[in-house]
Amino acid sequence: MSYRGGRGSSPPRPTTLLAGEHRLTRTGLEPWLRYTATVRGDHLDVVRARDARALWNKAVQPVARSLGFKPGNVYVPGWVRESAQERSTFWFQIDRYGFDKWSGGQFWVEFIYNDLSRQASIRNRMWALLDDLSRRAVVHMNNDVIASLPGPSHEILMSLPELLRSTYLNLFKPITDMPPSGHDLGFRYATKADATAWGDFIASRLPSVDARSSGLLKTLDAGTSLMDGRAVKYVSG
Repeated sequence: MSYRGGRGSSPPRPTTLLAGEHRLTRTGLEPWLRYTATVRGDHLDVVRARDARALWNKAVQPVARSLGFKPGNVYVPGWVRESAQERSTFWFQIDRYGFDKWSGGQFWVEFIYNDLSRQASIRNRMWALLDDLSRRAVVHMNNDVIASLPGPSHEILMSLPELLRSTYLNLFKPITDMPPSGHDLGFRYATKADATAWGDFIASRLPSVDARSSGLLKTLDAGTSLMDGRAVKYVSG
């Protein structure tokens, strides 16, 4: 099974696996590392990437088409809207580490809007383009998925270097503080039902995200690119 990594921190102390409910308990650690999770024993059924994308594309199709988007191709994945002045695309980017039978999967919705005549562009993920109420909905949906997970895999946990174990266990911790708009928050899913719910959510927010992206594009100076909230001015030679 694969592990979706990240930066580690202080080495955690040994984790013990108890009988019965198979409870993984971490004690004696720094407060931010204290963690207890119940492993229910049954791993998740794999949600394949092509199946998840099919569910998301099906959900957004009516709204995307109403906004002028058309399905892309092998060269331009996702959804594309083109005119003489502007080219807009969005697509579903699944975590490169794939779907794990214990921690599930996650994905992002990426948006790129280009003003061709002024050579200005923006690139953002959906989390950064949502309003506060929608962000709270994302956190709630993520936490529902996290609560449904079968729990950390003892085998995976013990196979990791100690510096990475706390990072792995963080995949099973609920989100307690609202991440800022600039945070790279993925959308978590554990089942096809979760993936379907995300498709419905994205479809419902697509018009407002599209309007905000187009509005941001119009505010940029010519030759400027806005990537993840950071503006870069291109200077011709």
